Amino acid sequence: MQKLFGFLKPYAGQVLAIFCVLIVQAYCDLSLPTYTSDIVNVGIQQKGIDEKAPYVIGEEDLNHLLLFVPSDEQETVRAAYEEKASDGSAEKK
Repeated sequence: MQKLFGFLKPYAGQVLAIFCVLIVQAYCDLSLPTYTSDIVNVGIQQKGIDEKAPYVIGEEDLNHLLLFVPSDEQETVRAAYEEKASDGSAEKK
């Protein structure tokens, strides 16, 4: 075994580089199923929408949302949102 390492000693940098590349390759191979799962779950099934409820919506979108809310609960929805800055967007409290 020592004789083998003796022969590899002049090539230590190249052996180390190959070892690092093998580690990166193993990591990428193990990460691939996760990326494929995210593509299918988020990209295809959820049509690219990662979250179910947005954190910030515009006032026009809030008005569209209120079309689907019963009239007795519209005030509750309006109270849960507040105007933000000058861009006219509303933010959930």
